[in-house]
Amino acid sequence: MLAGLGSIIGAGIGAVGTIAGQIGASKAARRAKKYVEDQRSENDAWYARRYNEDATQRGDAQAAIEHTRRALAERARNAAGASAVTGASAEAEARAKADSNSALANTMSGIAAAGASSKDAIDAQHRQADEALTQQMVGIETGRAQQMTQGASALGQSVVQLGGAVHDYLEGK
Repeated sequence: MLAGLGSIIGAGIGAVGTIAGQIGASKAARRAKKYVEDQRSENDAWYARRYNEDATQRGDAQAAIEHTRRALAERARNAAGASAVTGASAEAEARAKADSNSALANTMSGIAAAGASSKDAIDAQHRQADEALTQQMVGIETGRAQQMTQGASALGQSVVQLGGAVHDYLEGK
């Protein structure tokens, strides 16, 4: 009789343990899911910030533009001095200014091309990180589903054991 009561208590404890384990696993999965969602938000913010930045406003681009402007100004001063000495025509001076403007335009085009390339790299990096986060989320959800299946199975076994123990107890075994 006492052994039957012990079986009932043991089966009941098994059922409670299964439920407690499922609750703990569910909490852990929620924490993991929140972490991945936070990572995704940070990744999206990084992407928005980097993808939308103006390539011409970066420090290296500003340095290249300033260097080009200084070099062109120096060339213009030298050309003006040479024109005064040699008596060059206004047409020659206009051609020199056009060449300077063309050089600055080439510098700006190079910066824009580098910016476009950088945007492509940022986009690829964002997609790669997003895919990794999606895979983590799939893993979490798959784990939750497996935990639920295992928990339901274990709870079912505990209930069957509890039912058998109660039956045996009531039958007087």
